[in-house]
Amino acid sequence: MCHRGAQPHPKSILRTEVLPMAGTQPYPITVTLAQQAVLDRFLRQYTCLQALARRSKIILAAARQPNKSVSRTLGCSPTTVRL
Repeated sequence: MCHRGAQPHPKSILRTEVLPMAGTQPYPITVTLAQQAVLDRFLRQYTCLQALARRSKIILAAARQPNKSVSRTLGCSPTTVRL
């Protein structure tokens, strides 16, 4: 915490660069046609829970493209995509 009138330490300034996430690399996702049909059906349901719909979108997108692209495309954090 800075005292009144003191300048913040340069390391305390928020970083704007994106650092790679720690941990192992994600496993590639393969989705069968039957699985894709179920996920697509979730997305078309009027009463689908938002969390289920979002996860379905993430799974379908991750089967086609890298996680970084998925998070940008769907507007969620890379952590959400990795979970």
